[in-house]
Amino acid sequence: MDQPTKLLPHLRTRDHDWWIRGAAVGGAVVLGVGVAGGTALAQLKNHTELWTVALVFVLVLSIVGGLAAVICGIGAFVTRPVPPDHATALRESAFDLVESIERGQLCNFGVGYRPDQAFCAHFKKLGKKLAAWDVAVTLPATVEQTLDRYLDASMTTHSVVTANADEEQIFNLLGIKGRARTVAQLGGERLADLEWIGFTTAGHPEIPGPPLGAWKIQGVEANWITATPFEGESEQDWLARTEPHKQQIEAVIRDARAYGPQHVQAAEDAQKRLEDFKRNELPTILDALRLAQVHEAPRIRHGCETC
Repeated sequence: MDQPTKLLPHLRTRDHDWWIRGAAVGGAVVLGVGVAGGTALAQLKNHTELWTVALVFVLVLSIVGGLAAVICGIGAFVTRPVPPDHATALRESAFDLVESIERGQLCNFGVGYRPDQAFCAHFKKLGKKLAAWDVAVTLPATVEQTLDRYLDASMTTHSVVTANADEEQIFNLLGIKGRARTVAQLGGERLADLEWIGFTTAGHPEIPGPPLGAWKIQGVEANWITATPFEGESEQDWLARTEPHKQQIEAVIRDARAYGPQHVQAAEDAQKRLEDFKRNELPTILDALRLAQVHEAPRIRHGCETC
């Protein structure tokens, strides 16, 4: 497991003042020793051994001071703080990220102009870890969405679909898909064979009221098939007309059973990946985000669009 500080920039703005002081000291050495000392030595007419030693001393100190001024000046430039408003926005992003992750949600970078781009530009390593969290936390839902698409395709293939505007709605799509989803989520295990229970007034003029005809399965309250008898239609004709609809639904359930083991394996893999990430990566990420709430990153001139 990485240390939290390894996810943050190495050059921090807390060093900025020290770089400025180093550049100032280096410049003072160049001016005070190099310029002043060189001018004083130049005015001496007798070039004795002591004069030579003093000249060497002045030259060495001037070179050292010049190098210190240049190096510290570069350090001060690199570590200069971001503007106050932007620094506040970055700290707020870090706070919002901790809250969203602790809730098990996608990364929330807060509000404002592209807070995700700004935060990830200043904290590149941390940003990559946050992107990995988004993948891990959405993977279980992605697996379920894949199952939904599979079931939708299966229902379309077997014509278990919404009726046209001028036709009777035969299938209870929500009930059928719900059962198919449960079968797949159980790994294809058979809840029970579909035991159809039907009722129709077809061929029974003695039954009062409007014509009715429907099929449902044992243990389910809602009808899965609704087919109003035609005028003069016999019970046998109604049964023959609705039998293909039962077979269509049974084909969808068979597809769900066949897909079940694959779905269960994918769901288990997704959950394991999420749990491994929470255990191995998340503590470091949260610690780094809490550090980012109190420490500013160096200014990013060509990466952050807000700087």
